[in-house]
Amino acid sequence: MLKPGSLGWRPPGLETYYGGMMDKKKKFLGILFDCCNVYRRVYINKEKNAYEGNCPLCQREVRVLIGSEGTSSRFFTAR
Repeated sequence: MLKPGSLGWRPPGLETYYGGMMDKKKKFLGILFDCCNVYRRVYINKEKNAYEGNCPLCQREVRVLIGSEGTSSRFFTAR
């Protein structure tokens, strides 16, 4: 049993407070937007067939398709 202050300890009821969302990790890619020299995470879409997002400054859109012949890389530059 984990004790308060130890690594991994969570207060009782925390999962209920957050609706059980704490253990769910959203899939993302790290994108460096060359247009504005800004980094941002883009997340997988509802259909789970692409990662979609945009530059936080100029709103340039990026879409990275998911395929069986893809790459295991997690970080990219959008030019």
